[in-house]
Amino acid sequence: MKKAINDSLMLAFACIMAVAQTSGADWPQWRGQNRDAKVTDFKVPATWPKELKQEWRVPVGDGVATPSYVKGKLFVIGREGGSEVVRCLDGETGKEIWKDSYETPAATGPASSYSGPRSSPTVASGKVVTYGLRATLSCYDAESGKVIWRKESVPNAWPPFFTSSSPLIEDGLCIAQLGGATNGVIVALNLATGEEKWQWAGDGSQYGSPMIATIAGTKIVVAQTDKRLVALRLSDGAFLWGSPFAGNGMGGMNTSTPIISNDTLIYSGSGRGVADCEV
Repeated sequence: MKKAINDSLMLAFACIMAVAQTSGADWPQWRGQNRDAKVTDFKVPATWPKELKQEWRVPVGDGVATPSYVKGKLFVIGREGGSEVVRCLDGETGKEIWKDSYETPAATGPASSYSGPRSSPTVASGKVVTYGLRATLSCYDAESGKVIWRKESVPNAWPPFFTSSSPLIEDGLCIAQLGGATNGVIVALNLATGEEKWQWAGDGSQYGSPMIATIAGTKIVVAQTDKRLVALRLSDGAFLWGSPFAGNGMGGMNTSTPIISNDTLIYSGSGRGVADCEV
């Protein structure tokens, strides 16, 4: 299992490097620049290689959190022994530029066979934000690796299969879904200081990642909880609307990140899919 997970991370590195070198674009967070899995300014190569060439290989531990790529540097989080390890690597050579680690217990319960982190690093404004298996939210200086701030989530609270939601950075705020199935919260923290600006509570946390949309000139945070799709005003966390979308009672979970295209939201989970327009 460990070798397979490491191999998958190395393959992800190779794919990100191939896209970045071809398009010249960064991949700073989960699903790319706009969290829509789209590459901008992609230039189709005149010829495609018959197979990928491995330029370098670096063990980074267990995990399935996709790496982020910004200005020639890769940022990745994995698990080694009893710790989670965050690394910054040179994208061309694989050389380690900086590393930070902190101890955290392994997963228990239904996820006990797999303890690697799932949430992808987010890079913006010279900062890197990571979200660990047991809800350790950390902010680093992207250049030096210095820990700017670190916070634990709602004490001992995470979804049954532990964290998966990737943090979001927008307008100098770090947006994160914290807590567990019965005490979930969505918070906005000052990116520079970690100070909480607002918090919304009401539903349990699940596994999808929040998105940003601009509707009628207002920026909103769109996120899936255990019960519904919700929209909160980015500036102050005010609840704007909710669309019921609970589990199906047979182990269904909301795991997908919503897709936003103009005024249309596409979201899925709980063993079913919905395409709807929310204004």
